[in-house]
Amino acid sequence: MEHKIEHRTEYQILLNKFAGNNDLYKLLEECLLEEERQRESAYMISGVYPERRNTVMKLMTDLKFNEEREVK
Repeated sequence: MEHKIEHRTEYQILLNKFAGNNDLYKLLEECLLEEERQRESAYMISGVYPERRNTVMKLMTDLKFNEEREVK
């Protein structure tokens, strides 16, 4: 139990340190988006989509495909 308390304390210290850091927010957002993009790519390559798919990333992917079709 003590380890859990230490972790929470360290987490809170770091949370306080970085709260309001817009660059950090942007970096986290980019990391999340990149992870979702990689998943979408894997789904497209395999042709197998999960039962529960991130609908925002699905929309972004579909919009990109439609844009590419219109250009051709």
